[in-house]
This record gives sequence, structure tokens and C-alpha cells, in this order.
Amino acid sequence: MIPQLEVVVDETHPNPKYANQVGKIISVEGDVCTLRLKNGDFKTNAAYILPVRPEKNEKVIVLKGKSKGQQGTIINKSTEDKEAVVELEDNNISVLKLHCLGKFSNDNNNDW
Repeated sequence: MIPQLEVVVDETHPNPKYANQVGKIISVEGDVCTLRLKNGDFKTNAAYILPVRPEKNEKVIVLKGKSKGQQGTIINKSTEDKEAVVELEDNNISVLKLHCLGKFSNDNNNDW
């Protein structure tokens, strides 16, 4: 997990008031992530959060594989919604599995 990654709190979270809320990671310390949600910031174990699946034309960050850590933009998705064509920050075009991508929020919007 990395800062600026958009995530959803898993429904199995011990505190049900956070379950299924969407926000972004603002910091990571070991296995603990600080999330910014609409109702404020809170800390939780990374095991209880999942990356938001990105859509076409959205900014992404590669979470797994040889391009891990690179940012890019989805320029096309497969009809089965399993792969995406991504233009990476180094201008290379790659076909990547969607489960290897996370929606990246590079704005400073605090209105989660």
C-alpha cells in the first residue's frame, strides 16, 4: 500500500462504521495505513483495505510486477475487464492485469 492510492475499507473491518467507505491513503507506517475518508482521517491495518479498481482514462499506479511503482493512465480496457492498456509515465505502453493496478489520486483534495 502506498500514499495517494484510492482504497475501500473491507466489509470485514472490526469497526462496521468504516466498512465499505472509500478514501485514500495519506501515510503508511509498517502494516498501518492512515486513510482520509469523508468523515475524517483514521488508522487501520492494511489487511482491511482494498485498492479501488481504476477505469478508462484514470490515473493508476502499478502495484505488482516489473513496472511496480510506476504511474500511468489507462487508455483502454479489455471487454472482459481483466486487462488494461496503460500509458506509463516513461511513455511506454503496456498491457497489464487490472488486479495489478490501483487508482491513483494525485490531487490534494481533502473532501473525502
